[in-house]
Amino acid sequence: MEIFKCQKCQKIVKIIQQGYGQLYCCEQKMFPLSFFENIQSILEFAIEKEQDAQNFYLLWAKKINNENMAELFKEFAVEESRHREKLEKIKQNRQLSFSHSELQNLRISDFLEDAEISEDIDYQDALLIAIKREKISIKLYSRLASLAESPEIASVFKFLIQEEQKHKEKLETEYEKIFLREN
Repeated sequence: MEIFKCQKCQKIVKIIQQGYGQLYCCEQKMFPLSFFENIQSILEFAIEKEQDAQNFYLLWAKKINNENMAELFKEFAVEESRHREKLEKIKQNRQLSFSHSELQNLRISDFLEDAEISEDIDYQDALLIAIKREKISIKLYSRLASLAESPEIASVFKFLIQEEQKHKEKLETEYEKIFLREN
């Protein structure tokens, strides 16, 4: 599986079945993300992904009719903003020392159905959507870590994986506390 990114529109494409020929977007060739030039390009990509996540949650916080759900999505946006700020500090200081701690994976998302986002979303579905988004980010960064050509680049992706795992663990703990213990 390879992941490609358009340099013009920033669209990301995940190849799930290999084909023939060159992949194009915006009338130019797309290149695999495994060709990150350096740590800075990885950090720029990750900062962009965190900003995209923040924008997603802020957009839906405005659209959702339920005030509690809107507040929850605003909290998710703040979390994504914190991730982005950490990455920007790393980019500025060029300091790549990360502490990797073991996190508990409740694996709740492995057993839950996907939820659809809508203006009248309930708390349970809002949590499900956030958990699934974190899980997708973890998979992306894990794949990129496995493609990394140096231990230094792999360590940046491992840091990103850990950040996303912390967020996912927090969301799954909330889900378990409210919805699984009730039943």
